[in-house]
Amino acid sequence: LESEKQRLREAVTIPVEYSATFRDAGYSIGQGILLHGPPGNGKTMLAKAVANELDYHFLSVKGPELEQPLVGESERELRELFGAARDHAPSVVFFDEFDSLAPSRTSDSNEYKDDMVNTLLSELDGLEPLADVLVLAATNRLDKLDSAVLRSGRFDTFIEVPQPDRADMRAIFEIHADDLPLADPVTADWFVSLDLPNLSGADIAAICRKALEFAVAEYDNGDRESLVVTRVDVQ
Repeated sequence: LESEKQRLREAVTIPVEYSATFRDAGYSIGQGILLHGPPGNGKTMLAKAVANELDYHFLSVKGPELEQPLVGESERELRELFGAARDHAPSVVFFDEFDSLAPSRTSDSNEYKDDMVNTLLSELDGLEPLADVLVLAATNRLDKLDSAVLRSGRFDTFIEVPQPDRADMRAIFEIHADDLPLADPVTADWFVSLDLPNLSGADIAAICRKALEFAVAEYDNGDRESLVVTRVDVQ
């Protein structure tokens, strides 16, 4: 994700580093950044890395966590979240599974969901500005988000986090397999040569874990002389 990380740095760390210049020009460093793409490829990881790099106060919530059964309770929690972000500015508010919080409003949409979207819109550009608050959101379903949420001034930066290509798959496998007791033929080059389609980073991590489980089971049963992960375990 080198290009994606670079775009995120340009959107986040450069305005912070040159905050005085931005403020002199009449702009705040706060803005909305949307990470989108298929699941399991690092959107949440990128958001946490941003907070760590900036040493900002980090507030994180999954969209479904705000869905409360009592009328008005979800909207109250959303307002309190943004209030805490302002009180602890500079801060980062991260919404995971954002499509559940800001779904498209239609004529037959749930009134409760409409109220949530309206509250979100008022917090993003209401009377009390988000001067030093970065709003990061991640979604697997960009097409399901309300168009009003996506307009300029609310979310200005869109970064797609795609499925890994072969080079990325090789690097991800190396990371997750680094501490595994691998047999000599199990290499990153061999792994990408398998040409496994549509693997996410999370899929590759799961493959490495399951391969270790298979190797341990074989060794524990006495079917293997040494505890090593073989190509058979990975495949």
